[in-house]
Amino acid sequence: MHAISEATSWLGATPKALRHWEPACDGTYRIYSDADLGRWARSHRFSTPPPTPPWASPQGELLRRHRASISEWYEVTASRQLILARMYVADERFGAVYGGQQDYLLELVEAQAAAEGLDVKNPAW
Repeated sequence: MHAISEATSWLGATPKALRHWEPACDGTYRIYSDADLGRWARSHRFSTPPPTPPWASPQGELLRRHRASISEWYEVTASRQLILARMYVADERFGAVYGGQQDYLLELVEAQAAAEGLDVKNPAW
């Protein structure tokens, strides 16, 4: 399936690790995201640097909603969230889902991951 092979390529995960996606994939590219997250992101425009730690800030709501939307598919770690947030910035198809806030989401995720002690230069799935 296209979505599985694309996810495998992006995430560095094996098809076995992504087996939970197979029933949900129909062979076309689909963005898995809580629709509410996209609406919320579009309604909030953040321009300030991410606070430290982001999780406890008002901007942290974007971070929390993002993590919750991912948790529907698999266990979410700071490292996984960072890998996915980087993918959202690198792949323009995610821009519409995150209301143009994918760059800011990445800043929040990186700041939170660093606050949790993650080596943000070397995240692992």
